[in-house]
Amino acid sequence: MSSKFKIGMIQMKIGSNPKKNIDNAIKKIRKASKLGAKIVCLPELFLYPYFCQEENHKYFSYAETIPGPTSKILGELCKELKINLLSPIFEKKVPGLYHNSCFVINEEGNIVGNYRKMHIPDDPQFYEKFYFTPGDLGFKSFKTKYCNVGTLICWDQWFPEAARATCLKGADIIFYPTAIGWHPKEKKKYGKSQLQSWITMQRSHAIANGVYVVAVNRIGLEKSKKDKLEFWGNSIIFDPSGNIVKQASPNKEEIVIYEIDLKKIEFARQHWPFLRDRRIDHYKDLLKIHLMDKMIGNTDFRMPAEWEKQDSTWLAWPHNKNDWPGLFAKIPDVFREIISSISKYQKVNLLVQDRAQVKKIQKYLNQKNIRLSNVHIHVIQTNRVWTRDTGPIYLINKKKEKNYTQLGF
Repeated sequence: MSSKFKIGMIQMKIGSNPKKNIDNAIKKIRKASKLGAKIVCLPELFLYPYFCQEENHKYFSYAETIPGPTSKILGELCKELKINLLSPIFEKKVPGLYHNSCFVINEEGNIVGNYRKMHIPDDPQFYEKFYFTPGDLGFKSFKTKYCNVGTLICWDQWFPEAARATCLKGADIIFYPTAIGWHPKEKKKYGKSQLQSWITMQRSHAIANGVYVVAVNRIGLEKSKKDKLEFWGNSIIFDPSGNIVKQASPNKEEIVIYEIDLKKIEFARQHWPFLRDRRIDHYKDLLKIHLMDKMIGNTDFRMPAEWEKQDSTWLAWPHNKNDWPGLFAKIPDVFREIISSISKYQKVNLLVQDRAQVKKIQKYLNQKNIRLSNVHIHVIQTNRVWTRDTGPIYLINKKKEKNYTQLGF
């Protein structure tokens, strides 16, 4: 069997009509096949506009089973064209349990496997945790007639562990069906940096693992009731040395074809033998949560007792509008008043989401002449599970060292 074959990326604009979306996808898949593509990948959740911009129960009606109507249509297409297809979908596993998934169909029209997105984001206008349960199938590699394909999805792109695990499963190409873009109000200030970070992260996966990396994005401005996202396209292919070998435009529908040469994988790994030199006997720390400097098990860490002397107050700066529906605009002022009162008498430890917030919050607090010397700001991401309303839950030991807890339910 030849080491060379062609793959295709379908970069699409997604409309509100799912029938038109699948017709558009089929049209482009047919064209990719005519151009010689043997493995084709669609963008994440290609049947619908990116509904995760808001939390609304009506969108659960979009979910379908695998196999289901979409896999049936695409299976017949793959059998006709003799191609392999990676198709993302909003999967209904059982009533009330849903996944952001991607199934793989072979040239005989059969489903050879399914991947369920492992890392689920919950950021402004990316409220995926409301809809999707984290994947329960692990990281996957599927055997096709041409090579082994790994399927990860969008937010998985930011986790080197996911790419490495998929590579170790035997993947020659890691595909990332994606729906990523800018908040238009942030684009001028952060747009270039965000796009370059996205590109750099995926290039690193290709280099570190000696594999092809393929990210397939959508394009266009999509509006929700209150806001909008501008999807930045730029669907992209990296070779095993991290070179950009194909890149789509930021704002046009495109069918991108590229010839894969599997011999480049072995060449890259022979010259950069990262897999050979891994020290798996010393990677146990990767099983720890980042905020925990030590594993708790056999230490003297414990919850502080209620009667112990309090030396500071811990607060998490408000950032999730869903925590105060309809009231969020007033909440920062409330927190500022709380901090103003407490900081007169004791230290306040304030947790913020990212470094970009630090100076902004300092300036905001300074408007009330708050003693900033008594306010210590820490960049530690929080959510309502592990902060238990407004402050972190942590353990201490005899040395007064702290370990933050990450709780999951």
